[in-house]
Amino acid sequence: MVFAQLYPNAHISVKYMPYAQLIEAFMEDSIRMIITSQSLSPAQSKRIEGKIRYIPKEAQLGYDAVACIAHPSSGKMSLTKSELAKVIRGEISEWSQLSFKSPHQGKIGLVFDNANSSTARYMIDSLIDGGTMSANCFALNNNVEVIDYISKNSNAIGIIGVNWISNNQDDKVQYFRKEIATVGIIDNDSIGSVHPYQAYIASAEYPLRRTMKGIIKEAGPGLGHGFANFIGGEQGQRIILKSGLVPATMPTRQIRIKEKL
Repeated sequence: MVFAQLYPNAHISVKYMPYAQLIEAFMEDSIRMIITSQSLSPAQSKRIEGKIRYIPKEAQLGYDAVACIAHPSSGKMSLTKSELAKVIRGEISEWSQLSFKSPHQGKIGLVFDNANSSTARYMIDSLIDGGTMSANCFALNNNVEVIDYISKNSNAIGIIGVNWISNNQDDKVQYFRKEIATVGIIDNDSIGSVHPYQAYIASAEYPLRRTMKGIIKEAGPGLGHGFANFIGGEQGQRIILKSGLVPATMPTRQIRIKEKL
């Protein structure tokens, strides 16, 4: 919205897609730019280069994270990164197998936003080295459905993008935060349990941090480069900061001090 106000002659058509569909559309259609958390593979870059004789450029725009959420009755729940990987693989399937003394019993369900999403892809690639998820893992259609499911089911853990619960100035986010609890992730025992808060994403203490990338399919100056430059500039980075995420370059604040009033 801010970009459109500043540049009224520039018209952006935005599409929101699961990661797998997004990449395929980027390679096949006339999409100029995508924003995602994963880089193109060498094979994907080569495929695009073969069509347009140009290797797509990548710009780092900021940082977000994958958040684990649970029913509010779970209390101050925490998982080690290793335990989370074992839950995904199926090596841990019962609440009683966790080091966290959970009030819940029985099997653990792990709920994703979409089987083809970047969130699911990130967990598979970073935690189980591209392996296969267990039968206890299942997907819904989007992040809102995951939040709703977790708010009504105490026997499951949800996996969502942290942007859905990061902006405390958003009324919808405030409602979501009342319905669920975030799960702390332990990667380093000396640090302890870390929740997906903006400060811990910025300091890289939160283990499930990921980079937001803008990938541009334009050989020369164009709308894609212009929009990427706007996001990477001070105004765009400040918008990312205010949304509860972490900008790639922290906006500066200049303060002028007068000796006398």
